[in-house]
Amino acid sequence: MDSRLQSVPMKTLLVLSLLLQATSGTVYKKCELARIFKGSALNNHYNSLAHWVCVAEAESGFDTSAKTGNRYGIFKISSGRWCDDGTSQFSNNLCRISCNNFLDDDITDDIRCAIRISQSHVGIEEWVAWLSNCGRRDLSHFLDGCEQ
Repeated sequence: MDSRLQSVPMKTLLVLSLLLQATSGTVYKKCELARIFKGSALNNHYNSLAHWVCVAEAESGFDTSAKTGNRYGIFKISSGRWCDDGTSQFSNNLCRISCNNFLDDDITDDIRCAIRISQSHVGIEEWVAWLSNCGRRDLSHFLDGCEQ
């Protein structure tokens, strides 16, 4: 058998392995995520750090690889307006990013897009989970046990 043919499956496995590693996500602990949010520009947007922790928990359970329908990442950002999923013909892609970028463990781009969303006319109310789980409630318990 030709040695080039024998090496193709191994190369394929290697590429698939690298792709899986590149797209793997992280499930953060609440306080770890609060520290990341606090150290980012997200801390200066909307109402409080606890609101963003609440959104992340309600939307994804703090899982950066969460995906449901057309919603991606730790904040479950919608491809309908905010990112390009490669299939939505009419996406505005207001964050100018591929939705798949929201599925890895680097949440820098998720945070940038969340800030953009919070600055839009819809604001944090873009997240239905915020409306039903976080809005107009005392959310101080979301930071309980976390060093401020």
